[in-house]
Amino acid sequence: MAAVGLDVAADQYPYIAGSTSLAAIVRKVRPDLVFNLGAQSHVRVSFDLPLVTADVVYLGCVRLLEAIRAADRPVRFYQASSSEMFGAEGRGEPRDELSPFAPRSPYAVGKLFGEQCGRWFADRYGMSVLCIRLGAVLDTDRPK
Repeated sequence: MAAVGLDVAADQYPYIAGSTSLAAIVRKVRPDLVFNLGAQSHVRVSFDLPLVTADVVYLGCVRLLEAIRAADRPVRFYQASSSEMFGAEGRGEPRDELSPFAPRSPYAVGKLFGEQCGRWFADRYGMSVLCIRLGAVLDTDRPK
């Protein structure tokens, strides 16, 4: 967040597990688009640290969506999803938005949770949400 020129004290650096700082940043910066790239750098870590996975991948997504909703202005939300949401079944075969999910790790469950939360916030609050997985785009602004 320092890249956008925020002046914050050392103990106030934004962290995806801190909803208060995220909401304050969204209010101050007034972004048009927010990217959720929060996750572990390797799926294996999600098995070693499932509670951290839940805090960052699952709840971090909800915290960002709530911060955007509280901004009371239009902000697009980009959710980085993952092919891990599909599990091992059909690996290597083409998939689309109708392909079944079969997550096999805490990370994959978290990414699926984030995508489903994005859909729910879009439906419930009319928020603009874009989920990208495997290069397939789920755009809630697209005509149905």
